[in-house]
Amino acid sequence: MGDGRPDFSFSGLKTAVTKYVRETGLHPVSNGAEPSQGIKDLAASFQSVVVRSLVGTMERIAEEYLPRTLIVAGGVACNDALRESSRQAAERLGISVYFPSPHLSTDNAAMIAAAGTVKLQAGERAGLDLNADVTLRLQNIDVEDEALRRAGVHYKL
Repeated sequence: MGDGRPDFSFSGLKTAVTKYVRETGLHPVSNGAEPSQGIKDLAASFQSVVVRSLVGTMERIAEEYLPRTLIVAGGVACNDALRESSRQAAERLGISVYFPSPHLSTDNAAMIAAAGTVKLQAGERAGLDLNADVTLRLQNIDVEDEALRRAGVHYKL
């Protein structure tokens, strides 16, 4: 992270968490059980480090490139702590920040896994020559879009 580039990895943080869990003897939460205070503290600490890292990088890059707006998107854009820290950073920078509506801030990997599961259960398999097609849509998107429009939900940045 010290090279000044905006790309970074959380692999070191994940390794540190794994080591901490191993050394402290934290145990996973059983189905339906309340997480221990240790697990809650670890989760809160992990979130804090990630949010500070993301927002700090965002601020540093914004100060360098002077954008007119910031956009926080993807599954992480649903995180309230990230949203609030990003709002505060944008205020400090004197620029606007936008977030997609939470129902549009989904984890792409989970969406792809869900779509793939349906295909797999239907017996469909792809060959090794499968390639990405950005024009494909999940089959129920129109139904969901219409239901959201009827409910008064508007897509927005």
